[in-house]
Amino acid sequence: MYMLPGKRFLVPGMLLALWLAGCHRPVLRPEPSPAPTPALEARQLTRLGRPGEAMERLARLLQENPRDLAVQRWYVEAARAAGRLDQAERRYRRLEKKSRLRGLANYGLAMVEAARGPGHLEPALDRFRQAAGLLPEAADIPYRMGLLYLLAGRNQEALAAFARAMQLDGQQPAYRVARAEVLSRLGRDGEAMELLRPVLDMQPEQPVVQRARTVAARIYDPTRDSDPEVVTDLRKVMDLLTRDYVQQALQLANKVLDRFPRDALALTLKGLAHSRLLNNGEAVAALEAALASQPGNPSALVGLGDIYFRLERFGKARRYYEQAAELNPFDPEVHQRLGELASARREHQLAAQSFARLVMLQPRVLQNRYRYALELYSANHWHQAIDVYRGILEEKPDDLESLVRLGSLHLLLSRREAARKKHHLQQAARYLRRAREINPENQAIKEMLQQVEK
Repeated sequence: MYMLPGKRFLVPGMLLALWLAGCHRPVLRPEPSPAPTPALEARQLTRLGRPGEAMERLARLLQENPRDLAVQRWYVEAARAAGRLDQAERRYRRLEKKSRLRGLANYGLAMVEAARGPGHLEPALDRFRQAAGLLPEAADIPYRMGLLYLLAGRNQEALAAFARAMQLDGQQPAYRVARAEVLSRLGRDGEAMELLRPVLDMQPEQPVVQRARTVAARIYDPTRDSDPEVVTDLRKVMDLLTRDYVQQALQLANKVLDRFPRDALALTLKGLAHSRLLNNGEAVAALEAALASQPGNPSALVGLGDIYFRLERFGKARRYYEQAAELNPFDPEVHQRLGELASARREHQLAAQSFARLVMLQPRVLQNRYRYALELYSANHWHQAIDVYRGILEEKPDDLESLVRLGSLHLLLSRREAARKKHHLQQAARYLRRAREINPENQAIKEMLQQVEK
């Protein structure tokens, strides 16, 4: 039987993660690092604890282009961090005297009021309304109003504001996620997920991805449909499975089912326990019963996919995984399984797409990036693989694996891109020399360096 390297498939990760959280086309690329524009460099100063300097730079940029709303926001962000909101307010009041800039002045004053805290909600909203009247095509204004309504628990007003933002700019993933969050609060989970599902294809920024994950986690909280009487027991079952007490988990799941025979989570956990014990028939029966009780059950679908993956029935495994990904595209475990499955079948293009999504969902997990880069390499997307390894080095400058891989990739490209041969050989030498400094006894590194330097 086929088993994934290093995987035990205890419980589909979404089951525990959601409980804790809510309790042949081109390869998809995760969000690239933004180009270091002067505005982004200035904003970074705020994050580095130099907000006063950031304010000065951003103010100069706004003199050149006052209509850049992002820079206006970052200016107020810096002012708040520097404790100089009064100075920002004075600046915008001066702008207010210029009729052609009155809309921008109201936008800035709204941001200042919002930055002052919850007690300034109404003044901020009033300024945003004035700004919207003067800048009717600016989608960011109703979006910011919606965020304030959301903070105040005024869900219907937030819903209308986000709808207006989407009407003005339907390509902004942040607007979709915000509207989905309100819909979920109102119990309209189906509509919320319809809005969320395209988000990963829209190259969202990381805060938007993580907010979408939170909303999806709330919607797919596995305990939501269980009777409150047994939620504690079901959480114990999950804990037992996590700690490898499979027989005890199975016994407790059966006790829950004696009282609530159609509880979807109990059936799912029973199926997962049987799967862990390699009782495939019993596992399939329990998981299919879970799906009959709750058709939109991603955990049961993943559990069935794991069984058929183990039995090397790859086509059937993929169908179950894809159904789970369609239901909740924000679950990392589903994309990891799809990536592992595609890799096992040497479908490296598909594997790279799955690991790209995994990197978007878990950007800080370096192992995901290693796998993504490896699949890119295997799919002959060498330049993209180089970008991924360079990204790893930004966080771990002495990462030996990335240094060696970069050296070998540039060596490979030196043979395939004659016009840039010298450049690639120089890059290969640079990375491999650094790798040799870290591990001077590694024979493979020495041999690659010899090829570069001969």
